[in-house]
Parts: sequence; C-alpha cells; structure tokens
Amino acid sequence: MPTSLLQTEEWGRFKEQFGWRPSRVGGVLVLERSLPFGQRFLYVPEPSEAELTADSLDALVHHAWERRAMVLKLEPLVVRPTRSFEQHLARHGFNPSFETLQPKWRQWVALESSAEQILAEMKPKGRYNIHIAQRAGVQVHEFEDVEQFSALATATARRQGFSPRSTDYFKKLCALGTVTLLGAWLEKDLLAAFIVSLKPPYALYLYGASSQHKREAMAPYLLHWNVIEGAKAARCTTYDLLAISPPDKPKHRFANLTRFKQQFGGQQVELVGAWDLVLRKSSYKAFRLLEKLRRPQVE
Repeated sequence: MPTSLLQTEEWGRFKEQFGWRPSRVGGVLVLERSLPFGQRFLYVPEPSEAELTADSLDALVHHAWERRAMVLKLEPLVVRPTRSFEQHLARHGFNPSFETLQPKWRQWVALESSAEQILAEMKPKGRYNIHIAQRAGVQVHEFEDVEQFSALATATARRQGFSPRSTDYFKKLCALGTVTLLGAWLEKDLLAAFIVSLKPPYALYLYGASSQHKREAMAPYLLHWNVIEGAKAARCTTYDLLAISPPDKPKHRFANLTRFKQQFGGQQVELVGAWDLVLRKSSYKAFRLLEKLRRPQVE
C-alpha cells in the first residue's frame, strides 16, 4: 500500500483533471505532462524508500526512455541523512534537481504518544492559545461549503503574498475520499478552515485559511488541535504540517508560517528533495532556465 496520499490511484485521478496522465510503473505512480515543443515531463511524487527498489527504478528508467521524456523527476518521501539511499538513486542515473515541487523542509508532529503528552510537548504559546480558543467557545466541525472556504483562502493567500488556488481546484480536491474540510466557528462566524487528509500513516495539512475577524479567539490553534485528535483516531502516526523555512534562512518567505507551525511541537525534517534523470540535455537546460524565470523563488 502507498504510504503517501500522492502515491494513490485517487491522487492520480485528481491530477488527471489538471492535464496530467497517470500510470503505475514498477509499483509507483507516475504523472506525465506534455510541455511545449513536444517535450514530456515525468514526475513521481512522494514514493517511499521501500517503493523505490532497484527493480522499480529500472522499470521507471525504461519507461522514461520509452516515453521519450525530457526528464524523470523523483521526490521521495525519505528523510535525510540517508547517504545509502541517495547513492542508490545516483547509481540509476539520478542527480539532485535544481527545484522541488513538494516541500523539502517540513514540520512533523509524532502522534504515537497520548494526546496529553503531545499537548505537553507543544510550545507554551501553542498550548495557551488552544486553551484561549476553547474558553472563547470556538467550535470545530466538518462542513461542505467549498466556495466559502475558497473565498477565505483567497483572502488569506493575498494577505500573505501567495498566489491563491481556484475554487474549482479546491472542489476537486475536497472530492477525494481521504480529504476533509474542517472549519472553526465562533457563533455564526467562520474564523479558520483547513483542508486535511487523514490517510495513515500521514495526516496532511494541505491548505489553511483564516479570517482577520476575531483573531483574538485563536481559532487556527484549536483547529490544528482538532486535526491532531482526529489523526490519532484515524491511526495516523505523523502529522505533516508541510512547508517550513530552512533553518539557515531566517528571512525566508515561510518564516512567519514556520513560527506558527512550530508552536505545535514536533521536529523539523529535511527530505532528500527532488532528483532528476535527464534524458534530453539541451531541452532540459532550456527548461531549467525558463523555470527559474517563472519561479524566482526556486532554491
């Protein structure tokens, strides 16, 4: 069974709605996208170390040549340091990529301990703000109004300087069986909302949105605590809050987001990042230049 939501058949069908062609090769999900001038981009999102055996890598390489791809990109869900695994990828022709599509640095909260222990291991401000929200009467429950979430998410993204996703994207994402839309309410006001996945072993914080209204109620804190409790009930072992800033970049664009996520305890982890198998060197060189112009935040 895949360990990541991004390796499921369900995820493949979701991405197919946005122009990707899913297939399963060597036991892993491969997404294919057409690029200008007849180029093909192959992408394997978040395979585990166990899924990337020598046989599966051989099958992936063969598939990439067969599809006449420009590049085959892997983004393993594997935590560094793991020199032997990186050597394993290198032996099959992969090299570290100039860009990642999924967050390389993440905040993970282990869920094996009791809820009381998890709460005790949070930062004092995190615990305090959860209690503030509880005393204020904030209520958390699932809801189905994706358009309401999208409006709040758009306002949040613009406030934080990020590009918002479309309502259509959120509707298709929320249609996935393992994805839940949660809201934190004070009386009739929606103060915060999250899209999360509770697919063991990883609970994923996919998207979040919050209102500037009644900020003193600390609704997002209680919402995260509710996700942790729900993830434990679903037998998830890790709550992946996704992107944080690298520890050596205090002025990174995720700095404020990182300080918020770290209030819930856990640890920062560095994944091995993206690895590319380049099959058409001249096309790849032009692609890399265009990507750096299109995405100036590429690191």
